[in-house]
Amino acid sequence: MMREVGGVMVLVDGFRAAEMLRGEDPGAFDLLSTRSVPFRWAGEGFDLRNRGPLIEVVEGGSEAGSIRAVRYNNRSAAPFDLRFDQMAGFYEAYRTFARLLHRDELEFRFTLTPGECMVFDNEREFHGRHGEADPEWYLQGCYLDRDWIHGRSTLPIA
Repeated sequence: MMREVGGVMVLVDGFRAAEMLRGEDPGAFDLLSTRSVPFRWAGEGFDLRNRGPLIEVVEGGSEAGSIRAVRYNNRSAAPFDLRFDQMAGFYEAYRTFARLLHRDELEFRFTLTPGECMVFDNEREFHGRHGEADPEWYLQGCYLDRDWIHGRSTLPIA
């Protein structure tokens, strides 16, 4: 079988997955949306740190309870620093969400061709590759803060 050049991309809508978790396991949703944990990504010349719940919901207003952001990245999750009596339940909720994210019906797969650009909200969409990566395939990432986009855009952003 011939591999497709460029690599097969996989996207998962984290908001949809979080809503599914809320419906299927409200206790897991509650733990992941009310406990803040640290995130850290460091490299040559940068050290980014953040703290927040894996599933962030809007507090108050007409959109109260709706999903605002979803954070799930094993490369930027720092060691969870919850109280000892919360750890076992939190990790079980984390594993439940992880299993849900890998359901086939939540995945959108496609192939990028050389020169194509993909733009998505990194606090909503989860992304990865499927199968063996082509060694000639290179994906350049560029990240913009949501505040930067909202502050300069004339288009309505949901």
